[in-house]
Formats: sequence, structure tokens, C-alpha cells
Amino acid sequence: MLDPDGYAVAAISVAAPAMRTSQAEIIHRAKAPLLARARELGLALSAVG
Repeated sequence: MLDPDGYAVAAISVAAPAMRTSQAEIIHRAKAPLLARARELGLALSAVG
């Protein structure tokens, strides 16, 4: 997450066991929830200035 000046102010990480989960499966399962949380975080960060 970047602030209006382009500085990093937050990050989100996704992790899963590589032996049991393929990269494609991680992307398929995590993409929508990850983007939703990122939007929420962005709104929260912009609300506090």
C-alpha cells in the first residue's frame, strides 16, 4: 500500500504450504479476498490521513 506520495505504508502477505498448494491454486483462492482487504485497508488509511 502506498501513500499519495508513493511511500510504502502497509503491506499484505499471503502464505501457504508449497508442498500442498500450487501457485495457481493460491492465486485462484486468495486473489478476491486479498483485493477486498486491500481496498478496505486503503480506505481506512485514507480516512486517518
